[in-house]
Amino acid sequence: MVEDEHFRARVDALAAFAAATGRMPSRRAADPAEKSLGSWLKTQRQNAGAGRWLDRVATLDERVPTWRTPAGSDRR
Repeated sequence: MVEDEHFRARVDALAAFAAATGRMPSRRAADPAEKSLGSWLKTQRQNAGAGRWLDRVATLDERVPTWRTPAGSDRR
Protein backbone atom coordinates (compact mmCIF):
# COMPACT_ATOMS: atom_id res chain seq x y z
CA MET A 1 0.00 0.00 0.00
CA VAL A 2 1.41 3.40 -0.98
CA GLU A 3 0.30 5.01 2.28
CA ASP A 4 2.22 2.41 4.30
CA GLU A 5 5.32 2.96 2.15
CA HIS A 6 5.09 6.69 2.78
CA PHE A 7 4.71 6.11 6.52
CA ARG A 8 7.72 3.78 6.59
CA ALA A 9 9.79 6.30 4.64
CA ARG A 10 8.88 9.05 7.12
CA VAL A 11 9.72 6.81 10.09
CA ASP A 12 13.08 6.03 8.45
CA ALA A 13 13.70 9.76 7.96
CA LEU A 14 12.72 10.47 11.57
CA ALA A 15 15.03 7.75 12.88
CA ALA A 16 17.91 9.08 10.76
CA PHE A 17 17.27 12.65 11.90
CA ALA A 18 17.17 11.64 15.57
CA ALA A 19 20.35 9.57 15.23
CA ALA A 20 22.19 12.40 13.48
CA THR A 21 21.07 15.26 15.72
CA GLY A 22 20.13 13.66 19.03
CA ARG A 23 16.77 15.44 19.00
CA MET A 24 13.38 15.49 17.33
CA PRO A 25 12.71 17.75 14.34
CA SER A 26 10.99 21.08 14.84
CA ARG A 27 8.06 22.26 12.76
CA ARG A 28 9.42 25.78 13.30
CA ALA A 29 12.85 25.00 11.80
CA ALA A 30 14.33 27.14 9.04
CA ASP A 31 15.34 24.01 7.12
CA PRO A 32 12.40 22.92 4.93
CA ALA A 33 13.14 19.20 5.31
CA GLU A 34 13.26 19.43 9.11
CA LYS A 35 10.15 21.60 9.15
CA SER A 36 8.24 19.07 7.04
CA LEU A 37 9.34 16.18 9.23
CA GLY A 38 8.46 18.15 12.36
CA SER A 39 4.96 18.85 11.03
CA TRP A 40 4.50 15.18 10.17
CA LEU A 41 5.66 14.23 13.66
CA LYS A 42 3.16 16.62 15.25
CA THR A 43 0.38 14.89 13.32
CA GLN A 44 1.58 11.48 14.53
CA ARG A 45 1.58 12.73 18.13
CA GLN A 46 -1.97 14.07 17.70
CA ASN A 47 -3.11 10.76 16.23
CA ALA A 48 -1.52 8.87 19.12
CA GLY A 49 -3.18 11.16 21.66
CA ALA A 50 -6.54 10.52 20.03
CA GLY A 51 -6.01 6.75 20.06
CA ARG A 52 -5.78 6.46 16.27
CA TRP A 53 -3.37 4.36 14.20
CA LEU A 54 -2.20 2.22 17.11
CA ASP A 55 -0.12 0.03 14.78
CA ARG A 56 1.76 3.13 13.63
CA VAL A 57 2.25 4.25 17.21
CA ALA A 58 3.78 0.85 17.97
CA THR A 59 6.11 1.18 14.98
CA LEU A 60 7.22 4.64 16.10
CA ASP A 61 7.72 3.39 19.68
CA GLU A 62 9.91 0.59 18.38
CA ARG A 63 11.95 2.50 15.79
CA VAL A 64 12.24 5.93 17.46
CA PRO A 65 11.57 5.55 21.20
CA THR A 66 12.02 9.30 21.79
CA TRP A 67 9.43 10.36 19.18
CA ARG A 68 7.08 11.70 21.85
CA THR A 69 9.81 14.04 23.19
CA PRO A 70 9.26 17.65 22.07
CA ALA A 71 11.84 19.25 19.77
CA GLY A 72 14.46 21.19 21.68
CA SER A 73 14.01 19.07 24.78
CA ASP A 74 17.10 17.65 26.41
CA ARG A 75 15.17 14.54 27.49
CA ARG A 76 16.03 11.34 25.64
